[in-house]
Amino acid sequence: MLSKAYKVLILSMGAALPLLCSSCGWFGAEINDQEVLDMDNEMKAEKRTTVFEGALRDLGEILLAYDIPRTVVQSKNVGNQTAEKNLPSDLYTMIAATISKVGPQIVFVPYDAQYVISEATTGGTITRLYPQVVIAGGITGFDKEMFEKEREAEASGGWAGAQGGGRISASSEYSRLTLDLNMLDYKTQAYFPGVIASNAIALTRSKLGWGVHAYYMGNGGSFDYELKKKQGVHAALRTLTEYSIIELLGKYFEVPYWRCVPGANSDDDMLKRIKDRFVEQQKERQMLMIKKMLFLHGFNGLDRDDPVFKGSEEGSLKEGMRLTSTSNLPDLYVALWKSVPLKSAARRVMIDRRRRAKEAHLKNAELAKVAAAKAADQENAKKAAAEEHRQKVEKYNAHITRADRLYQEKKYDEALKEYGEARYLFGGEQYPAQMINTISQILSQRKAADDNYRKGIEYADSLYSSAESASFNYTSYKKALAAYESALKLKPQDNYPAEKISLIKSKMSKYSTVLEKGNGDNEW
Repeated sequence: MLSKAYKVLILSMGAALPLLCSSCGWFGAEINDQEVLDMDNEMKAEKRTTVFEGALRDLGEILLAYDIPRTVVQSKNVGNQTAEKNLPSDLYTMIAATISKVGPQIVFVPYDAQYVISEATTGGTITRLYPQVVIAGGITGFDKEMFEKEREAEASGGWAGAQGGGRISASSEYSRLTLDLNMLDYKTQAYFPGVIASNAIALTRSKLGWGVHAYYMGNGGSFDYELKKKQGVHAALRTLTEYSIIELLGKYFEVPYWRCVPGANSDDDMLKRIKDRFVEQQKERQMLMIKKMLFLHGFNGLDRDDPVFKGSEEGSLKEGMRLTSTSNLPDLYVALWKSVPLKSAARRVMIDRRRRAKEAHLKNAELAKVAAAKAADQENAKKAAAEEHRQKVEKYNAHITRADRLYQEKKYDEALKEYGEARYLFGGEQYPAQMINTISQILSQRKAADDNYRKGIEYADSLYSSAESASFNYTSYKKALAAYESALKLKPQDNYPAEKISLIKSKMSKYSTVLEKGNGDNEW
């Protein structure tokens, strides 16, 4: 019994001795020279190089080689959609930094409405560059403690399509972190179908903390990662974000993004989608797409604005089928699309862009010249129209001045003509129209008065003629006198009725004495 207790004591002291020895160093803050050197090396400022930094630069070269135009991208706040509180609340900064690594083909514009409003309030002027597409998504999964005991396991899969797996040696805990990203059109706010990246990363937690162990990508890809030092959840998220951005941009721009990831196989789903999209196009569009791929593969003499293959172009088409061992257009397009020689294609694209830019510059210069000539003609026409208008105004005022003077002189017919000339020049002016209406009324009244006067004179003349034909008919002279007096009232300035009145009165006065001496009842 004593022997057994003694053995237990000896074993307990042996087990505790390493712990006690090591604890002295921690509690007493004793650190040897090597530990100090290691700490100094780890705490030095260094330029961090992420796993996919080179792949992101290569993606920029792929976009150039496939002649993808510069695209402006923005990101929403890609936040933590899980209940895990220790994860970052937003990956916006990581996404911005990741996209900036791609190169000049992608321009990232920040979303900071408050900053823009503040700058505008303080008088700042910002010429905003609006995005074409927007990245959205979130951290959608954090599966903790999937393995709890000291054992080994294998996670099947393949690195970016390459079959294989990541071996997990979990001493205490193994977890998986999942990120989903998608892309939408800025103007319509509609998501692009099929443009999505859903990837996960495996983490282990050792005595140092969380660390990256293996990557598991949405298209079945994975690879092992040797845990040499503490990486942390943030490093895992950055790695996951970078790969997801590569996949998302590759799917949106329809380029074989896996070519920028070493050891990766092709995305079969994307290849099928590329082929289906080609088949859905009209024949003319298919020919233009084939011509573009042939151009990127180094074929010359192609009119990429004409869908018809003519002359030597037919030979290029046949040669392309021979090189790719294809016999139909869809297979030819896919074969050319996935095998574009990146370096030479990028050079051809840059040369072609310079050529097109020069042509556009010359065309714009010619258009500017034509526009300048047109503007000069318009300016001359404007000056001529202004001069013509000035002359019309001058003539109008002259006609109005003469018309007003003639109206005051009661020369209505002449005034009416002048007002008519003024109205002809500016039909919308109210004054000449009003004066024309006024004169028309005056002339109408004058015509009625003239008709009455004429009738009165005719009547008086007939009475006077009757009186003259009768032998001293006093009554007829008296009636004629009354008729002439009535006519004179209509036109006091007319001499004819006045002369007739004077003549009749003279005759009546000449024989007044005879009339008085004769029989009172006897008239002439």
